[in-house]
Amino acid sequence: MKRFLVLLGFLGAFLQAWAQCCMPGAPAGGTANQGVLVQHSLRMVGFYQFSNGNHFYSGSKKQHYSYIEGAHYHFSGIQVAYGITPRLTAEIETGYFCNRTIRYSALGAQENPVAAARGMADVTLQAKYAAYKHHHTQWEITPMLGIRIPTALHPQVVNAQELPIDLQSSTLSFGLTGGFFVYKGLPNKKTRLFWNSRAVYSFPNAQNYQFGLLYNNALFVSQALNHRFTFIGQLRHEWRQPDSKNDTWRSSTGSNLALFAPQINYTTTKQWNFSLQAEIPLYQRYQGIQMGRTVAVALVVNKLLYL
Repeated sequence: MKRFLVLLGFLGAFLQAWAQCCMPGAPAGGTANQGVLVQHSLRMVGFYQFSNGNHFYSGSKKQHYSYIEGAHYHFSGIQVAYGITPRLTAEIETGYFCNRTIRYSALGAQENPVAAARGMADVTLQAKYAAYKHHHTQWEITPMLGIRIPTALHPQVVNAQELPIDLQSSTLSFGLTGGFFVYKGLPNKKTRLFWNSRAVYSFPNAQNYQFGLLYNNALFVSQALNHRFTFIGQLRHEWRQPDSKNDTWRSSTGSNLALFAPQINYTTTKQWNFSLQAEIPLYQRYQGIQMGRTVAVALVVNKLLYL
């Protein structure tokens, strides 16, 4: 089990509460989807994700929107986790937007001279404690609690223009994360089940903008194909409360999504793990007019060290 939990190092949601109007989702990461580490072990995870969007929705129906043609981002992330005790693990995670772009139409470009930006994403610090762990029956139940620290408190400015909230690399606000992780191994020792539940609460930032509560549930089913390859399928439900500005609900925010994320993992003889993941939307429903999800892809490499 311990070895396999490493393979889940980047699955699911590094789900910071980004504004939804003009960005295709948020980067995938690893703070929420694996249990505790062996004492005095260190896990390092690096990943890259690309996401692109070019369809707008109102409710669950596609909607024509002539002001913006699409948006995309390139994101690189890193996570470091350390097993403090056999039951307690601490993690730190952050990332960098190499490129975060809104593709405006001709009209939109005239009113928005800055359409691309880059910068550091927020930092997440989290602790996990294995409240129940039984090796014989292959059960683990691990609550998680953490904080999100913004890498900036004031909006980024490019060419004397303050970037819109959709292009900011940081949420500019502090946040709290909490949830739990459940693992169950099956008797055949090749199939494993994982359940992850996570909530993210954002405090209002200095601009009196508050991202809505984010609630995420994910079910993982893994199947070992041989001693090198493992297939993992993830079904995820993601609910976002609308954002607010000066205590007033912001239009075109808030969503209810269902996604499927298949992953193939390869383990080397020296216990390096390389993974490829895709994220495919199954159901999308948005408040107001928002850019919908399309297929996103991610690459990851991770390594577990015993100190």
